[in-house]
Amino acid sequence: MKVIPLSSVIIAPDRQRQHFDLSSLLDLVDDILEHGLIHAPVVQLDSPTLVAGERRLRAIEIISARGLSYKYSTLIIPPNHIPVIPLASNDTLGYAEIELAENLARLDLTWQERAAAIQKLMALREERDGAPPQKQEIAAEIFHTPTPTGNQIQQISTDALLAKALEDPTISKIKDKKQALKSIKLKLQNEHIAQLASSFALASPHSPHTLLHEDCAAALSSLEPSSFDCLLSDPIYGVGAHTFGSQTTINHEYDDSYETWKRLMPILASSSYRITKPQAHAYVFCDIRRWSELSSFFSAAGWDVWPTPLIWYKGNQGTLPRPNHGPRRSYETILYAIKGDRQVLSVGALDVITTISTVDKIRHAAEKPVALFRYLLSLTCLPGNTVIDPFAGSGTIFPAATSLSLSATGIEVDEKYYSIARTRLEEKYDE
Repeated sequence: MKVIPLSSVIIAPDRQRQHFDLSSLLDLVDDILEHGLIHAPVVQLDSPTLVAGERRLRAIEIISARGLSYKYSTLIIPPNHIPVIPLASNDTLGYAEIELAENLARLDLTWQERAAAIQKLMALREERDGAPPQKQEIAAEIFHTPTPTGNQIQQISTDALLAKALEDPTISKIKDKKQALKSIKLKLQNEHIAQLASSFALASPHSPHTLLHEDCAAALSSLEPSSFDCLLSDPIYGVGAHTFGSQTTINHEYDDSYETWKRLMPILASSSYRITKPQAHAYVFCDIRRWSELSSFFSAAGWDVWPTPLIWYKGNQGTLPRPNHGPRRSYETILYAIKGDRQVLSVGALDVITTISTVDKIRHAAEKPVALFRYLLSLTCLPGNTVIDPFAGSGTIFPAATSLSLSATGIEVDEKYYSIARTRLEEKYDE
């Protein structure tokens, strides 16, 4: 040990700890003044470059600024001086290991500092050994145990992942470690999606979609099982829409009777369960008066139906069934169902959709906006996934699927709407 001028201590700019809490420093100042300095800071052998003990050094700076002396063992250390212990070796890796152990054993580093320190330690190890170090070895050193637990090894892996993200300023500025990990996970997911989309585009220079001109019941029975990741469809509602007349802008030129609906919906429920993959989702538009019955059909087929419908609020749009007696119908409902254990891609999605308006230039009386189809698909599908719409109508499914790099199969029996849907097989959609 030797006593040297406080100003002669060299602090390297790449020290692991970059942030010091003033409150804890002042507590340390009081402790040193009351009990003395117990451990002297450690410096390198060939120069007074600090290896460990920067918090103590900064506390002593505060004591010296007050013009006070303090004890170290039996010595009285005058202001602006500090006792130091030179290391007995000159080993950069050893310095890094000692500094990290010193920091972790006392007041832990911020997650940014800890990740950078682990990264530096692993890089020095690799430089020395000529091979990347095992995370188990690093964990054994950090946690001072010959047999680190799986959780301790996972912490080292997490720190290594965090270190790679420090170059991203949006992540490095996040104070909370858990939030930083969430941001990294989201970034990696987005990069994965972009990569899948790029591969999909290269593999599909022309339309990747299929349109079948058939009755949906017959077409569904001929499709291969376990073929689709998602069912998204806007079938008939079974509310007699073909009788609405002046209530709508365009007449409903199809049979929307309850009898036809009740015949087709059990077929849709059971057939879609058969042709979808073991992990799949279903989104089926329906009238609120038919939701419970539709839910029972899908539950009976094996789907796990969400207990309440999703709501699409259309704004100041919709039919006026009794304009002199009641309000406009300004929303529609959507049955959402799960097959297997498929999870959504956005846990923040709301069950009431209010940001998507109706179609400006409609080609079909029940036409839904592409943005709405795209939104629902984005909750479920990754690029390259497959989706089916057995009631394709004017083909809204196709531009929605194209925008997300999905392959869509549509089924439409009506000649007029089948022809319209064909023109949309290569239609692009930009938000």
